[in-house]
Amino acid sequence: MATSPLEGEVTTPENRGAFLAGNHLRVTTTQIIAMLVIILITRYTAEIWVYQMLIAIACLIGLYASTVLARIPESRMPQVSARIPLGQSFRRLWAQKQARGLLFAWSGGLVSFMMVIPFMMISVKNGYGTQDSTVLLFSLILLIGGVFSSVINGMIADQVGPRPILLLSTAGLLLPAGMWAVAPEIFSPLLVGVAFFIAGYCKFGIIVGLNHYFLSSIGDTDRVGSALFIRVFSGVAAGLSGTVIGGGLLSWLEFSGFSGMDGYRLYFRIIIGVLVVMIFLVRSLEKLNEWPLTNVISLFMAPRDLYAIHVLNRLRN
Repeated sequence: MATSPLEGEVTTPENRGAFLAGNHLRVTTTQIIAMLVIILITRYTAEIWVYQMLIAIACLIGLYASTVLARIPESRMPQVSARIPLGQSFRRLWAQKQARGLLFAWSGGLVSFMMVIPFMMISVKNGYGTQDSTVLLFSLILLIGGVFSSVINGMIADQVGPRPILLLSTAGLLLPAGMWAVAPEIFSPLLVGVAFFIAGYCKFGIIVGLNHYFLSSIGDTDRVGSALFIRVFSGVAAGLSGTVIGGGLLSWLEFSGFSGMDGYRLYFRIIIGVLVVMIFLVRSLEKLNEWPLTNVISLFMAPRDLYAIHVLNRLRN
């Protein structure tokens, strides 16, 4: 909840998309390094004290990160925004069409990857009966997809606008969901790896697109209260969709006699319908200063155009 106002403080409209994507690139790269270390350690030993040690180290890193955050200067604007009463903040958010639409679109984006990615993990673990280290390996591939997403979106976000990136990333989750809907009975590491890579690319595209749209559409004086309501509302929606709807659906399928990969394939066939609804929810966002969606799709098909934008960004920097 606190990151969005702070990101708004240290960026401008001209470099906001590049900064958000670049920040996710740095975060994801760090996660990959940490994941590699965890995979190597747990391959040799998986005793409980090892996990406790890893958690303790993570807590120490978090304390150090807090000291870094404490030194970042900020204006008084977040304090002004934070002092607005909660009821008034919600009324101001609800009265703005863009902010109200973002409230539902943010929920739709989070629900989309919450209904897909965690259940991909479960399918690999329980459906194919793989080891924990194998699941961690696919988590690593998920993060690598996030790295590619951060690099590409960092190049184009400030040119094409946040809404096209958000819409394409949400729709892109149909690909891994569709792959799992027809997954073979025999474990195929290559197919599963491709699904995780695409899912990682889309997840980080959704995150960058949502944050970029938030900072582009919500004024300085409303960012703290709006971030609070949007993240709480979307967090509840994503949590309930994952635990109640997703978990309940898997339990019902198992109770109905669908065991093994049969149950997981049917689960993802049903989730494809949910994703379509979430895509329309995201599509309802008001357009900002952005490219037509067809032009953005064409851009991904033209590597030379992507490189040209990269060169222009470097010249501008």
